[in-house]
Amino acid sequence: MPLLHEAAFSMNMIIAILWVLILIDSNHMARVSTYLNFQRVTEEAFTFYKSVFGGEFEGGINRFSDIPAQEGMPPLADSDKNLVMHISLPILGGHMLMGTDAPESMGFKYTAGNNVNINLEPDTREEADRLFAG
Repeated sequence: MPLLHEAAFSMNMIIAILWVLILIDSNHMARVSTYLNFQRVTEEAFTFYKSVFGGEFEGGINRFSDIPAQEGMPPLADSDKNLVMHISLPILGGHMLMGTDAPESMGFKYTAGNNVNINLEPDTREEADRLFAG
């Protein structure tokens, strides 16, 4: 069981690093987006969303196999390598629809209802701290 928690922690760290890189981008503006988790069908879902809304995936499709191995990180299962780690599609009014596959091998437990998140991306660290503090 600890391995699952370590894997989930590693995945959370990777997502956090991605967001730090986005926030470092000087062109970043505050926005609210929707983040969806799927059971191994993210690419199919987002291909459908793209057919409905049009546009292009921002930054392409990032796969779990794109993650460089880190010391202490559990090995990636072959069945998970081609899964979507992150995908973004701009939709109506500048809203960003984002998603990921949520494999159980990485500690995710998909339950209908826990697969949708509202993502806040403030302009500054101070604004993020204020929002977090409530």
